[in-house]
Amino acid sequence: KALCFATIFFSYLISKKIYDLIFINDHYAYIIFNMLYIMFSIQLYQSLVQKLKVVTEKMALGIPYNKLEIRNNIGKHILDIVEIDQLSKQIKNIIEKQIGVKTISFYVASELGIKEHNDPNIKFVKYYGQDIERKYIIEMQRSIQDEKFSLSTKFNEVDYKFRKIMGGADFQGLVPFLYNNKVVGFLTLQSRPKKRNYFYYEDMELFDEVSNKTGFALERVRLHLQFMEEKELALISLAGSIAHELRNPLGAIKLTTDNLTSIKENSRCDENVKEVINKDSEFKETINNSDIKINNFKNQINKTIDL
Repeated sequence: KALCFATIFFSYLISKKIYDLIFINDHYAYIIFNMLYIMFSIQLYQSLVQKLKVVTEKMALGIPYNKLEIRNNIGKHILDIVEIDQLSKQIKNIIEKQIGVKTISFYVASELGIKEHNDPNIKFVKYYGQDIERKYIIEMQRSIQDEKFSLSTKFNEVDYKFRKIMGGADFQGLVPFLYNNKVVGFLTLQSRPKKRNYFYYEDMELFDEVSNKTGFALERVRLHLQFMEEKELALISLAGSIAHELRNPLGAIKLTTDNLTSIKENSRCDENVKEVINKDSEFKETINNSDIKINNFKNQINKTIDL
C-alpha cells in the first residue's frame, strides 16, 4: 500500500508539471484536472494493490515459513507412522506450529477401524477436535462422494452447496486424506486471521502434500491394526492351548489325591502313604490356586496384550 501511495504521489507531481506547461493560470482547468486525477488515482490504487498482491503471493513474499523445509518434514515425519496418536500429533504440529494455521477437527473413515462408533450412516468419525453436527457430516459425505475431492480446498473455491456446509460447520479450509483416489479422512481448518483469500497460495500447496502423505499413513495405520488383531487372536489361541496342557496333569494329580482320601481310614496303609494323605488339603489348595491362575492368564490375554 505504501508503494501504491508513493506511485500515485509521484505520478501526480509529474502530471502537475505537464498541466502547468499546458494550462497556465487557468483556475477552472485546475479544478477539473484535480477532480479527474482523484478519480484516476482511485482506479490506479485499486489496480496496483490487486496486482501487487498477486505478485507477492506468487513470489512467497511475507510467507512466515520455509516452504521447502516443511515439505521435507511432511515426507520425513508422516509416511513412516503406524500409530494414529502419533500421526495426529505430527499433523497438528506441521499445520499449526510450522505452517501457522489452526486445525479444527480431524476425522477418519469408519471403515479403517481406527475408532468405533454405533451409527451405520456415518462414514467419518471424529478422532480429535470439535464435533461437526451429524447433518453436516452426512451432507459432507454426499458431497465428497459426488465431487470426488482430490486436492485441498477453501471456502471461496467450492460450490454454493458445500460452502453452505462449511459455513454451518464453521470451517474455511478442508484437507482430504486420499488413498487410491478415495477419501479416507479429512482435516478442517480455520482461515488465517484477516486474510481475505483465507490462505496463502503456498499454504494450499503444503496442504496438498499433507493430504497425499496422510492418506498413505492412514493405510499403514489400518494394516498395523489388522496385524495387531491377528496377533491377538493367535495369542489367545496359544493361551487356551497352554491352559489345556496345564490342566491335564493337574487334573490327574487331583484325581489321585481324591483316591488317596478314599482310603484314608485304611489302617493297613503304609506310613509313607498316610503322610501323603495327610497333606491332601495342601494338594487341593495348590491345584485350585493353579486353576485360578490359568483362568486369570486367559482373561488377561483377552483383555489386553502388551506387545
